[in-house]
Amino acid sequence: MIVDTIPHLERYLGLHPNLDTAIRYIRNADLGTLPVGNNEIDGDQVFVNVVRTNSIASQDREYEYHKHYIDLHLDLSGTEKIAISLDAPKGLGNFDEESDGGLCSVDDPGQCFPLGKERFAIAFPWEPHLPLIAADQPEPIHKCIFKVWVK
Repeated sequence: MIVDTIPHLERYLGLHPNLDTAIRYIRNADLGTLPVGNNEIDGDQVFVNVVRTNSIASQDREYEYHKHYIDLHLDLSGTEKIAISLDAPKGLGNFDEESDGGLCSVDDPGQCFPLGKERFAIAFPWEPHLPLIAADQPEPIHKCIFKVWVK
């Protein structure tokens, strides 16, 4: 798990070649002009899902996890919190191999970090995370979720 600010993004170059591709894309693209939905960057190795949704008042829901992709969450507008647990995912539900996503529970809810225009969070495979937690009140969120293949 990594939570940091956009000015420090380059610190994470070299962790994985596909993550490098995502970081360079973030630095060079006008993210605010991307259409909602899946936007290809490097085939299924690196792509970004752009979403417009609302943050959710309750944290009482299942965490998500992935087996093969890193998630890099970056809000373009609005403020949310993201919880990332250091626990291994348990109580695994149905896992969708095509989307590389599943729901799980955790014993320890972990830390909750604020996101916003200048912050990002990276969740690595098998790290349970819970995005879209309302910072104060539920509000509209426009965000990018970069999907980075690592396995």
